[in-house]
Amino acid sequence: MRTGLIFLALLGACSDLPELPAPLAHPVHDLALADMHLITIDDADTMDAGTVSYAGLPIPHAVMTTSDGTTDPAPAIPELPIATSAAVGRAHACVLSRGDVYCWGDNAHGALGAHRACPGTTDANGDATCPLDAEIMPTLPKISAIAAGDDMTCAIAIDDGRVYCWGSALDGRLGGSFVSALGTPEPVALPDPVVTLRIQNDRACAIDTNQLAWCWGNGLGATPVRQRMTGVVDIALGAHHSCAISASDGFQCWGADRNGESGDFAVAKKCGTQTPFCEVAPTTIPLDATRVVVGERHTCALTRAGTVDCWGSNELGQLGRQDSFLVGEIAVARDGIIALQAAYAKTCAIDVDHIAWCWGDYRDAAGDRVYQ
Repeated sequence: MRTGLIFLALLGACSDLPELPAPLAHPVHDLALADMHLITIDDADTMDAGTVSYAGLPIPHAVMTTSDGTTDPAPAIPELPIATSAAVGRAHACVLSRGDVYCWGDNAHGALGAHRACPGTTDANGDATCPLDAEIMPTLPKISAIAAGDDMTCAIAIDDGRVYCWGSALDGRLGGSFVSALGTPEPVALPDPVVTLRIQNDRACAIDTNQLAWCWGNGLGATPVRQRMTGVVDIALGAHHSCAISASDGFQCWGADRNGESGDFAVAKKCGTQTPFCEVAPTTIPLDATRVVVGERHTCALTRAGTVDCWGSNELGQLGRQDSFLVGEIAVARDGIIALQAAYAKTCAIDVDHIAWCWGDYRDAAGDRVYQ
């Protein structure tokens, strides 16, 4: 056995966690997840192509006014054209269909990119919300990829690889870009075309055609900052720890390590639960990986062999293991995987048969954990 588990604290009985990992009820083509939301695009080979399903809390949706002046809620899942990929943020979602972007959910901060009248509602905390139904983004060029975060959305143009972002400009998360429903889109100031786009909460990173990574947002500002590594394969900038896979530096993680999420388990064992972060310098991860994702206190990677390996906190099952513990070393959660996503305390993967497997903290409106 090449890896093992380190237990710093036992938090609860195994029965407190569901069977892990758990499959979703239907095959999927793509999925997207955020802290409270998980949406899937159903597999075109087995179901109607492009249909969208929820496996977590639904995205806020519009209220429709009928001809007699009464109001009825719009369908939780809007009618959408055939979609190929999805993105989901704090309270909004978008899908990509034939190069067009359709977004729905909360537009209070412009995350939908549509300047439409808001119904003037408030959420449970008394904050203003603007739930709107899905509409096409009218001013964008044709798009090849989308990503979403906290009140922000970004997209890559098919023709020239430029990145366009819209939503809240707080903390520089738009990279200086802004898309108006009436004006001409202004792209993020990046020197070369972009091939990969990653967003985590309020930070964005783009990998360009020269395999250089440029990041912006909270803590970095609106001007994209080039990262130190070259030959970048993938990158994930989390709230407290980050990881990157590159030709120059290999697979490294850095930042908070209280739960071993940055891979220095010796530091994690000494850190203790009372220390806020126990930050570490870049730590080499002994995996031949092509994809890395980070949550609040855990990390997972997709290896070239098709396994998903996870490490860090398993308090809510986010490592895909039945035991509940605060620190776990690198171990395999699932094999035969082709795609991987993670959020706050949850992870999802799609296998070669297009079955989606999810583990971690998914809850419905009643507060119960749900997987399908």
